[in-house]
Amino acid sequence: MMQLITTKKFWKMYLKLNEIDQKRVDNALEIFIRDPFAVELNNHWLKWGYKGHRSINAWFDLRIIFFEEKEVYEIIELEKVWSHSEIYG
Repeated sequence: MMQLITTKKFWKMYLKLNEIDQKRVDNALEIFIRDPFAVELNNHWLKWGYKGHRSINAWFDLRIIFFEEKEVYEIIELEKVWSHSEIYG
């Protein structure tokens, strides 16, 4: 079973989101737990300063950044929730 761990940074960013975006993040995480590679999540590796991290889509421009503790998706550390432009901008 997958275990999600959250960082303080993730919670700070999550709490700054409006209620609709918080629900979008919650929904994306529910899908992620059922199927980490569901098409709508677009689960993919990040590059540059986020090498070793992955990203999933929570909404059009809303991303959840995570690090997998083990490569079998047992322990997932949720690190940030950002817009695509904030990640790469």
